Amino acid sequence: KGLPKVAPFLMYKGAPVMNAQALTWTERGPNNTSGRIRALGIDIRTTGTPTLLAGGASSGMWKSTDGGTTWVKKTTSAQLHSVTCIAQDTRAGSRDVWYYGSGENIGNSASGEGASYLGNGVFKSTDNGETWAQLPSTVNADPNTFENDFQYIFNIAVLQTSGKVYAATTGGIYRSANGGTGWTKILDPGPGITDPLRTDVTIASNGTVYTAASSNA
Repeated sequence: KGLPKVAPFLMYKGAPVMNAQALTWTERGPNNTSGRIRALGIDIRTTGTPTLLAGGASSGMWKSTDGGTTWVKKTTSAQLHSVTCIAQDTRAGSRDVWYYGSGENIGNSASGEGASYLGNGVFKSTDNGETWAQLPSTVNADPNTFENDFQYIFNIAVLQTSGKVYAATTGGIYRSANGGTGWTKILDPGPGITDPLRTDVTIASNGTVYTAASSNA
């Protein structure tokens, strides 16, 4: 009865070790909320108790300022609650800026294919995750019909030197050089390939951008 319990994230405090099975983990929530935690961010400015942002596949974006002891939901009841990835702009002076992607293409049904959650674009916060706004450049006119690459976003990353945003979508890799106002598709599946089923993007400390994809073809 009530909402099913979320699959919360676990946190380990201590020095890095190679064997994760040897660690002692503590469940940090958020609890009693429908959905799976698919996105987790730690404010780069953290020096003591961390500020955490956690996004659920069907429960929206949550924030904790006490290391996970308590949580507050930051997406409104009218906003889309399908969060799959999150990234912070870590440049000095821009660290209140966060982005999260929406739409879960796979992994939401233990018993069958096709039980996906359509997303509808990238959301942005300019006040350290307190409020979120949907970026118009990524919105699909009909959120109930799949017509837009930004309806399934697998990962999102921000270049540390310039603040350029990279989004790994179901149709390829996109880049924005203006904070999400506009996007350019920089990596397409290529001739003879429909759309990639899964994509990913990450950025190394030296600024090198790495991507990966598996196609439907």
